[in-house]
Amino acid sequence: MKRTLSLIFAILIVGSMFALDFDWDGEFRSRSAAYNNFNGQPSGHTDNRLRLGFNTELHPTLNLRTLFEMSHVWSEGVSPFGGTINVAAKEVYIDFLVEAMKSRVRVGHQPWADHRGLVLDDTFSGVSLTHELSDAMSFKAAFGKYDEGARFSRYDDTQGFIFNFNNEADLSYGADAFLTWARRDAFPNDPYVLKFISLAPYLNMQLDPINLDATVIFQLNDSYDWVKDEVNTDALFGASVNVGMEMDALEWNADLLFLSEDWVNELAGYYQNNLYLLGNGEHHDGLGIYAFGTIEDSYLGLTGQVKFALSDQMKFFGAAGFVNGAGIEVNGGVEYKLIPDLLGVAAYGAYAIMDEDTNAEDPYAIGATLKVEF
Repeated sequence: MKRTLSLIFAILIVGSMFALDFDWDGEFRSRSAAYNNFNGQPSGHTDNRLRLGFNTELHPTLNLRTLFEMSHVWSEGVSPFGGTINVAAKEVYIDFLVEAMKSRVRVGHQPWADHRGLVLDDTFSGVSLTHELSDAMSFKAAFGKYDEGARFSRYDDTQGFIFNFNNEADLSYGADAFLTWARRDAFPNDPYVLKFISLAPYLNMQLDPINLDATVIFQLNDSYDWVKDEVNTDALFGASVNVGMEMDALEWNADLLFLSEDWVNELAGYYQNNLYLLGNGEHHDGLGIYAFGTIEDSYLGLTGQVKFALSDQMKFFGAAGFVNGAGIEVNGGVEYKLIPDLLGVAAYGAYAIMDEDTNAEDPYAIGATLKVEF
């Protein structure tokens, strides 16, 4: 902790003294929730997170980005006066303009997000290149590691190539592609390699005030059969469609996600469907004991959400959703801006009726989240 704070202070001093331009950003989030698990046992927890980001322009063609995250969880068995404060460097990379190629190159631990967060919406360590084909059209390519185990073993690592093509307009379109492989040790059998291929073309259409977003995903995923000592390949097909509309005081959206298997092969996905128990909610993404789970062989999720602005500071929201082989959820709450564009708070409640074949108790969740963004 002391080393991390010393590094943060060093960045502030060096950045402000020697950089051509220096700025910083941050977010503080505190959230508390009470809920029950699939056995009906009540529980709850509070977690706090602070993110501090620093942007340093060292040269007209060279930038340095660092983002530190400090978090603490207070739950059963953890004292609010002690416990462990986790400190991590979420982003550490340089961004360099290659003028001859008219491209930007990033090297280090950096963020990447596919269009709907089905495969990767997180950080990885590696190198990426962004080339602007025109004012509206761009191409990105990257290679990096998503997971690394023991330092002197290559049989617990996951790495791969990522590609993105995007054309930004009233009718936007593009595609994300992933080629991932992982070596694994199957002692006493020979080591093997698992390959995961994803292709996800997408389309976004702005028909003011309606927005339509559609993504199709194809995957080829390997799995290892220990009994037969062989690698098998399975195919997946899926589609995600989101339709929304924003008016003066009212906004709504509907989301559909279909997958031919029970779930996609993720690197670090972050798909939001506005459900707190059967997915990732807007004001708490860590409550979903049943998040995106199903007892069926395929996945189908349907969700609708409505928000109504009572004033510039206050909004009420509600959502309902269905997931095959899981259940039905309804939730609602209120958002309030204590200080516009700086400090906000949200309170919510959610209840789900589980499919009887899951043999699970109906879950609930109530909670509140406070967030400062600067």
